[in-house]
Amino acid sequence: MTFRPERVLENHALAHAQCFVQDDPEGRSCAVVVARLTWEVSPYGQAEVALEQRPIRTETSWTRGAASSVRFPSDRATAKLGTDVILLGAAHPPPRTNGTAPPTEVDVRFRIEAGNRTLHKAVRAFGNRVFMKKLLGVVPGPAEPIVEPVPLVYELAEGGTDSHAELRHRVHPLNPVGRGYGPEGSLVGTEAPRIESLEGSQPAGFGAIAPQWPRRRALYGTTDDRYYRHRYPVAPSDFDRRFTSDAHPDLWSELPLFGNEAVEVVGAVPEGAWRYRLPLYAPRFDVTLDGVETPWPTHLDTYLIDLTDTERRTVELSWRIAVPLPKKTERLGTIRVTNGTELPAGFYPGLRGRIDQHRHEKETRP
Repeated sequence: MTFRPERVLENHALAHAQCFVQDDPEGRSCAVVVARLTWEVSPYGQAEVALEQRPIRTETSWTRGAASSVRFPSDRATAKLGTDVILLGAAHPPPRTNGTAPPTEVDVRFRIEAGNRTLHKAVRAFGNRVFMKKLLGVVPGPAEPIVEPVPLVYELAEGGTDSHAELRHRVHPLNPVGRGYGPEGSLVGTEAPRIESLEGSQPAGFGAIAPQWPRRRALYGTTDDRYYRHRYPVAPSDFDRRFTSDAHPDLWSELPLFGNEAVEVVGAVPEGAWRYRLPLYAPRFDVTLDGVETPWPTHLDTYLIDLTDTERRTVELSWRIAVPLPKKTERLGTIRVTNGTELPAGFYPGLRGRIDQHRHEKETRP
């Protein structure tokens, strides 16, 4: 009997949910359900559940081609450890008063307060600059004024490919798509990085790390000839579960977040600083197998802040479960998603009705 994911999923939650089949690292086929609640947060920190809930997606890059960094990571993982925190946006120069010259650099700071734990990262964005030769070596030259926001993408950070390497290109182990990687003599006159880390590790940025980048790829394990002869397509015996985490190492929380932590973003919004705290919310997953319904454990595994549209600031919270498929798939009855944690009483009255009506209109639209 062919398994149809849409047959088992019953979604009664505010969050958007989707079911799909995916093999886990041990090679077991699983029914995976990802639930995502999308919020819109005003410049003043007022949060509202978005009427248009964002979909579950495959990996999306900023531009087409292999040389692009990841914009939205893929949701098609069976499990993720801890919580990935991702920030999309740009460094904004502060508002200018009459006669004030535009700055040549802008600092961006990001912080999430999670009880006695804090996730934080800071970078400095520069105007356009090129490498120049000085007495102490080759260094970035003076930066031009910043008149437009500087995208916070890894393409503008230190990294890239050394095309002068003998026999083959050498790829920067932490950021293959950046700039400024190679022998000093070859860099003179070329574009210098526009984003540098002020604290934390490289690469400089807040976005997702692509699975094929060397540092993350190493977590997948050993894939030598022996592996392909005796184990493939199951993951290697030394597979590290951190491989499925998409976040920058500085923005990964081993202990999962709840989603209601205090958040502060400085330098990545036009007004300078943005602070907010979401209400506590979490979905509940109940799985019916052989006629018995059982609650299935989950945790918040992805916290994504999208500031690419600063007028419509979006926050995505994602949870998932993976249910191993029995040989007779009809034994799996339903996977039901409900509001495990309700929003506070009186929180935007009538919101649930608007969400349900909008969802019904989309489903019945010819």
